[in-house]
Amino acid sequence: MLGQNSVYYYIEIDSNTTNHTEVFRNAIEKSDKIFIPKGKYYLEYDKLKTTGSIELCGEKGTVIEGIGNAKFNSLKPLAIFEIINPEDVYIHEISFTGKFNVATAISLQQSLYDSPNNKTNVTIENNSVSELGLVWIGPKNGFTFNRLHEEYENWAQSGPINTNNWVSNIKIKNNKCIGDKTFYSGNFRGSSISAITMLYSNNMLIEFNIISNYRFGIWSYGGASKSRNGNKLSKNNILSKNIKVNNNHIEETYSPIWFSRTKNVEVYDNLTINNQDVALDVEGCQDVVMYNNTVKNSRGGALVTLNGSKNVIFKHNNIYMENYNKHNNIVFIRDGNSDIEYLNNYMEFNDNRIIDKRNARVFIKNSSIEIPSNVRIIFKNNELNNVGFDVRNGGQIQLNNNKFRSNITSKQRNIKLSEDSKIMNY
Repeated sequence: MLGQNSVYYYIEIDSNTTNHTEVFRNAIEKSDKIFIPKGKYYLEYDKLKTTGSIELCGEKGTVIEGIGNAKFNSLKPLAIFEIINPEDVYIHEISFTGKFNVATAISLQQSLYDSPNNKTNVTIENNSVSELGLVWIGPKNGFTFNRLHEEYENWAQSGPINTNNWVSNIKIKNNKCIGDKTFYSGNFRGSSISAITMLYSNNMLIEFNIISNYRFGIWSYGGASKSRNGNKLSKNNILSKNIKVNNNHIEETYSPIWFSRTKNVEVYDNLTINNQDVALDVEGCQDVVMYNNTVKNSRGGALVTLNGSKNVIFKHNNIYMENYNKHNNIVFIRDGNSDIEYLNNYMEFNDNRIIDKRNARVFIKNSSIEIPSNVRIIFKNNELNNVGFDVRNGGQIQLNNNKFRSNITSKQRNIKLSEDSKIMNY
């Protein structure tokens, strides 16, 4: 591992210059182990690129500021350091700064057309970022959402993805990430940079980070298809997997933790405070467990959405909602868009404590007419204060041994059913 018994190349600069890009470029060409002494360095976006292995080591007082025209690019954000086909990478003890939160400090990119990379060993720890994202991880040629926008159409038709070709074995820990200087309440109006973006990634550990003032705090995405048919991207292989998120403190984001088309996910011991929309978003995912998390206020949105997901367990979480929206959905479950070929398979909510100052609801809706018999949504041993259930359009739910507490005297009034929906064991 880099950092052990290393001989570093020391950065030396002229204190009278305000652009140190060439100094760093020369250092990267000469060594893969670079020590950056305390001081302030100005580096142009999209100029420093390397492949394979590198260590960037700072110390207290090491500050790197991104400079140049950094217009936000939703396909692939600009970065201060761009590492292609990463192998042994260690970045630590550096403070990164930018302006307007439109770029990222570090970009880890895997070529779509190279052979699978099984050598990756990346650690990003003990850094800070201000008005920047920390790290963007994804394919060299960019990415696309499951709802294909015309902006991504050319890339989407460029060729197949090798489903085994991930950026793997990455640890992101003990970093402090502050995005926009001002976070707007209500609908998010800032750029779409996230603190940590993981696209088509495998074996990720995200822990003990402090994150605030971003659109998304931690975002994992793995929706794509071999055929690249833009209308069916959500129906094919899930290309992100094995991701663990724990002990992070996330506040004042649009959505703090968002998984889309990801499998084998573990989320625990996180704290989210005063976020705008969905606190724990799980869309089109498989095999997810979320436990021992604390959510305080998810304004105008839901605690958790489970659109088109399978095999999800949500247990031992503590939820405290101020409920800025009188129709707040504490849990929102639906099968997803009409072009997704799956329905909720198994959802389990056990031993959670959910407190809302106003009447909120668990909202369950299936848009398909026929509901398979294996659909199981179970709520068991939960304490639900001022929380009701609204089950529509053929949704099914099983309630066991829950405690309802509210201003409503009859708990029957906490349940709303459409004629085609069903509650079992209640």
